Amino acid sequence: MGQPIKILLVDNEQDFLDLFKVLLELDGAVVTCALNYNEALGHIEKEEFDIVITDYSMPRMHGLYLLEMIKDARPDLPVIVMSVVFTEERKQQARERNADLLLDKPFEREVLIEGIRKLMRKKKGK
Repeated sequence: MGQPIKILLVDNEQDFLDLFKVLLELDGAVVTCALNYNEALGHIEKEEFDIVITDYSMPRMHGLYLLEMIKDARPDLPVIVMSVVFTEERKQQARERNADLLLDKPFEREVLIEGIRKLMRKKKGK
């Protein structure tokens, strides 16, 4: 069996972070949580991650801005963007900034896990 997937999970809602951290860890992932973009960027500067999962809407910082910063620094790092209100315009903006997967909240755990697995297979195939 290979190394566990290292995930950075970014959301301004602590309850969401707590729940999905546990759910992702049940699947064998190592999960680091960040409540805002400053925390997220600090983790990205200091640690290596296999994937980032971020919310679209957060106070004081747009998830797309974080997406751009991540992709500028590490274009090969897969980023999943999730949102409660994912309009077609927002989805298009995220695609233009190279989001690797878009998820409408709420979503089933299995949808997220399968998305992560597909992105990891794609990353390893490069």
